[in-house]
Amino acid sequence: MSDKKFVFRLPRLFRKIDEDLLKFCRSLYYRDLAKANKNVLLRLLKKFGVLYQAKFGFYPLPKIFSDALAALLPRKISFKISKEDLSRLIASDTISDYVQDRLALLSISESIKEKALAALMSESNEEIIQQLGRFHPQLYAQIESYAKDFNWVPVNHHVQPLNLDLALNLVREAVKDASAADELTELKKRPRSVIEEKKKLFRKYEFNPSELSFINFFKEINCINESRKAAMSKALLWSYPLFQEIANRVGVDVVSLRQLTSFEMSAVLRTGKVNSRFQNIIKSRLQYYYCLLKGSRLKEGSGEPAKTFVQDLLALQNKPVSEIKGNIAQKGYAKGPARLILMEYQVQNLLPGEILVTSMTDPDMVPAMKRAAAIVTDEGGITCHAAIVSRELGKPCVIGTKIATKVFKDGDMVEVDAERGIVRKMARK
Repeated sequence: MSDKKFVFRLPRLFRKIDEDLLKFCRSLYYRDLAKANKNVLLRLLKKFGVLYQAKFGFYPLPKIFSDALAALLPRKISFKISKEDLSRLIASDTISDYVQDRLALLSISESIKEKALAALMSESNEEIIQQLGRFHPQLYAQIESYAKDFNWVPVNHHVQPLNLDLALNLVREAVKDASAADELTELKKRPRSVIEEKKKLFRKYEFNPSELSFINFFKEINCINESRKAAMSKALLWSYPLFQEIANRVGVDVVSLRQLTSFEMSAVLRTGKVNSRFQNIIKSRLQYYYCLLKGSRLKEGSGEPAKTFVQDLLALQNKPVSEIKGNIAQKGYAKGPARLILMEYQVQNLLPGEILVTSMTDPDMVPAMKRAAAIVTDEGGITCHAAIVSRELGKPCVIGTKIATKVFKDGDMVEVDAERGIVRKMARK
């Protein structure tokens, strides 16, 4: 932090890596790779590997910087700052990709209500499409554009993009949300309100130039941290045609192909087939796989031995785990049945009063977070999305438990003691 060049260059380096990766992946999305020869595919695969590794080779890096900066705070700032004030000071001044997605969805929802079409949303998707297409073409085009512009939002490693049917399900859920109009108004005002809040806090704390530089650097790293998931989803979707073409050339499905490293894929592509050795590797990794940074070396394993290793590592095998600990994001107490949200489409499954258990949250989970009695996550620091939203909603929230999604199952009765950072499984009566 004493190196001004480092403070200046690091955030820009992160952003340049992000731009290079997404620009390249975007070019793959619109390219006819069926006409490319093997050498072209090999070059594209190598370039993708280099760019993707630069961006995600050490995925937690921005988060580790955020945690390190939070730990440095007492040494860099001469007075105490509350968690709430800190999260506001380092919040982004611009609208994130996920918030843009939420704005577009809520705008469609409000248009439907204004046209008195809420009842139509209880019909089948086929009926909705037919009615909107015939009598409300502009609204239908708006939904189509939403599905196209934000097709990357639900994408994970299995690459299932948003389509018209899924978009209609999201619209249906938003129309049912009685607080959607207020949320839309709040989101539209948020950039300005964030700036106004920061002005008040800067006047309140009167930072000196050194402290101000530290806060601004913290904000830059936090914004980069928040953008990781969106960048990964876009890269996975936009690069899909490359892996589909390679899979076609070597005679396997894409899911199986993606169990291989980029070097292994290159070897398979050169020979034009997946030999028995690689078939066994794929089968074993599909069963179970881990990759662990231990000291300065990477340790990996697959198959049943890997499953046993991970269970032992997380203390899940030798004795049942009924209580876990994490960091307190928002104090409070709640109990109720657990609801695991591992993918975006599961958001609609959470019922009022249930405990939301997930690896990490994003703006698409806000409707579920509103309904939840409490929020529990595997990941996250004091400035993560779950922490910020839980404080805004006043919902008990425990973050950074590491293993919540491994310990709890749908329907488990769970007690969230966010006064002590403890989440425990309750015995059924």
